[in-house]
Amino acid sequence: MKMCDEAPRGGRVFDLAVGESAMAALRDGSRRRVTLLAVNEPRCRVRGVIRGPSVTVDVDGEPAEVPSAEYHLPQVVKGLKVACSVTRGVAEAVGRHQDVYALDKDARLRCWALDEPLFGPTPLVYPAKQAWFASMTQMANERCYVNACELAPTKPTDYIYHHYGLDIGGHDRAVPIVAARSGRVVVRGEEKAPDYNGEGGEVRYDRVVIRDDAGWCFLYSHLDMIAPGIQLGGHVEAGDPVGVLGKEGSSGGWSHLH
Repeated sequence: MKMCDEAPRGGRVFDLAVGESAMAALRDGSRRRVTLLAVNEPRCRVRGVIRGPSVTVDVDGEPAEVPSAEYHLPQVVKGLKVACSVTRGVAEAVGRHQDVYALDKDARLRCWALDEPLFGPTPLVYPAKQAWFASMTQMANERCYVNACELAPTKPTDYIYHHYGLDIGGHDRAVPIVAARSGRVVVRGEEKAPDYNGEGGEVRYDRVVIRDDAGWCFLYSHLDMIAPGIQLGGHVEAGDPVGVLGKEGSSGGWSHLH
């Protein structure tokens, strides 16, 4: 049985096999036993891709089905907020392009106490200066539906691409992009800080990477232009200009922020 006494930003993270349990220790001294009962990965008959994956969990004797999709907020089960970041089948599908999850069990769960913020006491700033879901939006851990990514494979080596970032579509060269969180600029275009080792993505002319005080890297890709105030090594406050939304780099010709 796994134990976790910390409440890191992003929740207590457990990689579990079906039938395996973990103990989530909360700040008030209480503990919750979380058991992965089943992984549900329905595949469509046309494309063979997983659609609507979910997991069945048990928290201290209370079972619940939790969707594995980032469009959903964590679900409350027996006084504990529970989310499923990814299931094994989706991780394997993503891994055909790049193994970003390193998941060797059946599912990855995240847990929070009811009063704990999901990403720390400071909320994230929505980085696109436009209305929420104003254009196509592609969340992580799902097969790509934008830009005709679900076309039927024509060769044995073809596969349907699964996304592992967050894409926010918008009007080309018209949507200002701002910093989601405060931090230090470690990548500006093709320049990088000496202590940057690629943990936030490869260096590229259309990219900015900002590392916050906790060490999390926030990548802004496909920018049409980078704001003049973004200087390598400089400090950026949440909400400060980063650049303008574009379709540069490996955007597939679709104007969006990745």
